[in-house]
Amino acid sequence: MLRHSAGLGAIMVSPHKVIFIVFLIMPIDVHTKRDNLDFIGKYDEQRTICRKMGFDDKGCKRNGIIAFHARTSSALRNVALYTVVVFGKVTLNTGRGYDTRTGKFTAPESGIYSFTWTIATIAKNHFSTDIVINGRMVGFNHVNGARYSNYETASATAIINMEKNDKVWIRARDSGKTTYAYQDRCSFSGFRL
Repeated sequence: MLRHSAGLGAIMVSPHKVIFIVFLIMPIDVHTKRDNLDFIGKYDEQRTICRKMGFDDKGCKRNGIIAFHARTSSALRNVALYTVVVFGKVTLNTGRGYDTRTGKFTAPESGIYSFTWTIATIAKNHFSTDIVINGRMVGFNHVNGARYSNYETASATAIINMEKNDKVWIRARDSGKTTYAYQDRCSFSGFRL
């Protein structure tokens, strides 16, 4: 029966630096439950040794990824000035920072974030938006289909330094009878750099 073997090797790079290499040798034809448990036990022993030596155990975590993407779930017509644009269909929300009820992203951690939003309008209409952090405008986007007979889109990107719990959202900049944002064709996304 084939057995697993595990080891710890050291390579001397210079008089003061040593690189440790952890190696596991296992046969390809591992079939028994006992062998699998034996392997897991030896792997855990090696992880313990590495932790004691000061190495971080990253495991299989997503390593702090924060990202979201959402689209409008309904058309927006004749909205009032500074109305929050709610992107109600979320396709990604790693870190759970985006809230579909409020349309606002709350930074789960401090850092520099990149946000992009796209607005689509129909012929003879327009739609202007701001991106704001904690109520302060930091970017602008305007799509103008007023003079055209087809659909128009416009996108904008903002890079924003955020503290934990800061809020970012998209708000309407105009109001009136010819403001229109197309259902499913408008999106808001962001991620921490």
